[in-house]
Amino acid sequence: MKPNLFNDVLTEGSYAGFREELLEQIETEARRKRFTRASRWLAAAAAIAMLFVLNRTPEPERTNSATIHHVAPKPNPTVISTIPLQASQILQTRPTPEFMMTTDQSRRFPSLSDSELLALFPKKPIGLASTVDGKRHFFFLDRADQRRFMSSN
Repeated sequence: MKPNLFNDVLTEGSYAGFREELLEQIETEARRKRFTRASRWLAAAAAIAMLFVLNRTPEPERTNSATIHHVAPKPNPTVISTIPLQASQILQTRPTPEFMMTTDQSRRFPSLSDSELLALFPKKPIGLASTVDGKRHFFFLDRADQRRFMSSN
């Protein structure tokens, strides 16, 4: 390994040429930085000037004058007359705590067992649930099936 490798590299060309080239690179870099710095300040100054000009432009004048249009009345206006309702025609509502619903027992519907009810919906996800008081509830697991089969149409 040569101890003066750096000097050998420098002496490949002339040392004065190397220094001139290095100085030229440094000056170019300094000019570029100076131009970048100056252009940033110029852009900021231009933006501030633009904001000032836009804020100072006069707004279009708003006139507060109102025009009045006179409309002639129609020759035969429609007249609607009303009369007060009688007491028997007025519907009154009152809160009733005991609301009662009853089932019409005059018509008998056929009764189905649980297995017969489940057999009516093959390949459909359905279920039967019993409550503590012994009531049974039938339900569809798929909402689309529930809308299809339980609609009030």
